[in-house]
Amino acid sequence: IERQPEKSPVELQAIQSREFDANKEELISVFIGVFQDLGYTLNQTSVSAGLITATTPVQVKQLTVNDVFAHLPVPILEVQKQMSVVQTLNTYRTISVLISPIGDNRTRARVSLVVNAAISDPGFLPYQGVETDTTQYQLIFQKVQQGLFLKRNLK
Repeated sequence: IERQPEKSPVELQAIQSREFDANKEELISVFIGVFQDLGYTLNQTSVSAGLITATTPVQVKQLTVNDVFAHLPVPILEVQKQMSVVQTLNTYRTISVLISPIGDNRTRARVSLVVNAAISDPGFLPYQGVETDTTQYQLIFQKVQQGLFLKRNLK
């Protein structure tokens, strides 16, 4: 996990959202295929709500203490300041997408990527952080666009 600069809610939404020339059912079908191709295990799919959630293990061996405490407004304890790295167990990425119709055969998809890590060092709560690295979102949207193209042209 590489720590990215903080983004405003508007910046994050811009990274996470794309519009597609497709109906909701078609886009859900393509997203499911993309998630499976990327190694995710589907957890939940609701066509009526336009919601898909999935998870995949992530190869993360360590987080810095700053990563773990970045979201807390309180100072880090002296003992924890001396630790530069914490070991993680059971690290995984959860992806969810909400697909909403916005017109005739036009939909908006908002993807959210969250990294979760159980921390092996005693006294630490699990880590959870929203990914703000644009490359992961760009990869997903690129694959969805390719999936839509293939779906329409391989009939």
